[in-house]
Amino acid sequence: MKIKYILAAALSLGLAFALVPHPARAGVNDFTIPIFEGDYYLSRDASHISHLRVHEHLVVQFPDFDQNHGIIRAIPSSYDKHGLNLHIQSVTDTAGRTINYTSSAENDNLVLKIGDAGTYVRGQQTYNLDYTMDNVTAANSGYDGLFWDINGDQWPQSFGSVIARFHLAGDLTSTLTPDGSRCFTGAAGSVAQNCTTTTTAPGAPETQVTFATTRGLEPNETLTTEMRFAAGTFAAYKMPPGELLSLIATIIFLYILPSLLTLAIVIRQWRKYGRDPKDAAVIIAQYLPPKNLSVLGSSGLLLEKFQPKAISAQIIDLAVRHYLKIYEVTLEKLLKDTTAFEVELIRDPADLRTEEAAVVTLLFGASPAISQRVNLDSLKNKLYTQAKTIGDDVTQQLANDGFFRSNPVKAKLPYATAGGALLIISIFVHLPLPYTGVLVLPGIILLIGAKIMPARTQLGVDTRDYLLGLKLYMKMAEADRLNMLQSPHGELTEKIDINDTTQLVKLYERLLPYAMLFGIEKDWAKEFAGLYQQQPDWYVGNSAFSAGYFAGSISSFSAQSVSSFTPPSSSSGGGFAGGGGGGGGGGGW
Repeated sequence: MKIKYILAAALSLGLAFALVPHPARAGVNDFTIPIFEGDYYLSRDASHISHLRVHEHLVVQFPDFDQNHGIIRAIPSSYDKHGLNLHIQSVTDTAGRTINYTSSAENDNLVLKIGDAGTYVRGQQTYNLDYTMDNVTAANSGYDGLFWDINGDQWPQSFGSVIARFHLAGDLTSTLTPDGSRCFTGAAGSVAQNCTTTTTAPGAPETQVTFATTRGLEPNETLTTEMRFAAGTFAAYKMPPGELLSLIATIIFLYILPSLLTLAIVIRQWRKYGRDPKDAAVIIAQYLPPKNLSVLGSSGLLLEKFQPKAISAQIIDLAVRHYLKIYEVTLEKLLKDTTAFEVELIRDPADLRTEEAAVVTLLFGASPAISQRVNLDSLKNKLYTQAKTIGDDVTQQLANDGFFRSNPVKAKLPYATAGGALLIISIFVHLPLPYTGVLVLPGIILLIGAKIMPARTQLGVDTRDYLLGLKLYMKMAEADRLNMLQSPHGELTEKIDINDTTQLVKLYERLLPYAMLFGIEKDWAKEFAGLYQQQPDWYVGNSAFSAGYFAGSISSFSAQSVSSFTPPSSSSGGGFAGGGGGGGGGGGW
């Protein structure tokens, strides 16, 4: 499938869900709400399922000029991880006349946009909202509770007073626990109690519990109420059959079908374009670096992408081959001296492979000179752009030389781009949670698919298996490795006399860059550092030479040099708090 078709499909799928209301302009929220009163009629049916009928009365003070068409009221449509079966009965003015409104679902809220786009409202206006809810209570340890936000903490307006009157049906009056009613005020998470609680006619045919603020509420502050009833007063939530069927349909159409379709496309594309030829049944231990690849090329073939560590390994390789010399130096700092590394060019790089010569240019510039030295610490986080260019060139050259069917980075690109686009759209387009699955799961599948799309040729598979054999050899116990060096069945092009220290050191040095690629450079350096009669001629330390010291220095060089070819990092964080059911918020438009 061509890149443009995959991108078009992903963007079309994302944009189909991108038509959501734009946030209101700041100016339309410049008004106050002097009065917010709510009457809440709590009852239960024959199955003890809780039912709440709500009447909200809002007195809103708009400015005396044309700014607002009305208000927005966001009412939560879920509580305690389940739906509330929210139904709007009416929206009227002070005279009982119906006020036009539109509704939309957003972030688990039913958002009412109340007013007329062709009419402005000024001065004091009244809005009465009537709606019903089910399953508003929650079982707690030893009691059933109704923990309810009244006005909600998502209003950018201030409130003069907030009053909530809870009317309890007759069969509930005896189940309300003594002293079980209380209230809280403030922003989400506040434990302030600038409010009063009054219970009228406790135990009578209808008990009324009234909660009222004792001070005005600032923007994003709410009145929260709590009432406790005897355990078992209300039935635990059970999903209604219709809601269960709706959930199953949602899972099938928004999660399973899009995911299966995406997975089928990815598998079909992998089978057609991304599958490697059959590899060796058994990986055979190898003893020498591959002749047809550089260290950089070996890293690209194994990982199918560029990694900054490959540059560091290539530098070690060039040092072992006596093109470079590495110096360990001490940098004097105000608080504590630190160790750094310098690299010197000691041999003409004219006969190097293209990517190896590019590393020399990366360090010393376009016209490198013999005896030229550079401090890697001074290059920290500065060469990552050029290093990435070398990595891109290496992956392209691997394809040109027949190790991959096509450039592995480009093979991943359409799937990674499409998957990333879907995930980004799911983050920035505020869809109700169930609907994000149609974007998120296919996006994840595409990102996973991107990783498996690069396809090696038979040459690439054989060379990869050779490198894995090299890793297998390097991770063997020392005695096993020495035995294999003498094996008549080995595939060595040059036999190694294990009694000849010079030959052993030469072999171990040649494999050191590959130990860095495999992440075992410290252990590998320890294996052969003890064979040196003196420190190697390609590495100059600033302390007494020993196996442990040399191994630590190589590990330190690897870590410090990688930072020169890696972009600087950044981090961020955040948090949030919540409250009870109901509440929500609103604003103007």
